[in-house]
Amino acid sequence: MPAHSAVHLMLVEGFADWEPAHALAELRRWGKRTVRSVGFTLEPVMSMGGLRVTPDVDIASVNPTEVEVFILPGGTLWEREDYPRAPLEALLTKLVHAGTPVAAICAATLALGRAGILDDRRHTSNARSYLSAHADGYAGGEHYVDAPVIADRHVITASGLAAVDFARAISPSWVLRPMTSGRCGSSCSSTDVFRTRRPRESATLGPDGSDFASVPAHAPPALQRRHEPRRLYRRLSRRVRLDSPR
Repeated sequence: MPAHSAVHLMLVEGFADWEPAHALAELRRWGKRTVRSVGFTLEPVMSMGGLRVTPDVDIASVNPTEVEVFILPGGTLWEREDYPRAPLEALLTKLVHAGTPVAAICAATLALGRAGILDDRRHTSNARSYLSAHADGYAGGEHYVDAPVIADRHVITASGLAAVDFARAISPSWVLRPMTSGRCGSSCSSTDVFRTRRPRESATLGPDGSDFASVPAHAPPALQRRHEPRRLYRRLSRRVRLDSPR
């Protein structure tokens, strides 16, 4: 990857600011990645939560060879078709053909559906009917999987209720931590890092942390405890029961 490579985040008016938050935090904190925001133009956009953000670059100026992963958060704009589809779909197609990870959550999966990227890949969204109703030309119904997150050949899709699972699919910290030793050494490229923990070309990521998002057996015990969602869910469940009024 070029020296100026970065994680690219697509920002549109009304984007769901919380959906990529976990992933971006881990990519920057553990992965030491640069995050570059992308807009259809360089005009500021307002997130669903009221954050006013000015994109770093407009979509026409994005260099596909500098994209480590392209993240699309949800937002009600994706349910319409009056956004500049042509430049976005052209970029998405180039990234997918190059094997660059593309990750979309909630309504942003509609953009992938319209671009034909989901036609031959296992994927998920808010519901199969949601894609059919809002994404004109969507033809991937037979590949739809009712799961929180699906990863298939570098394309990650997630339900709007699965922001944490989405983050784990994009940036498990034990994968993206800077490597100074081991198989790749200090010369390990971003592509190598993203692929290190993928045992299959297609994986389903559920709340049990299965497949490539699971913690490696050789990981330190503290890291295993930190990233084992099943234990977290158990602790939260116990806390809810304890805190619930009687």
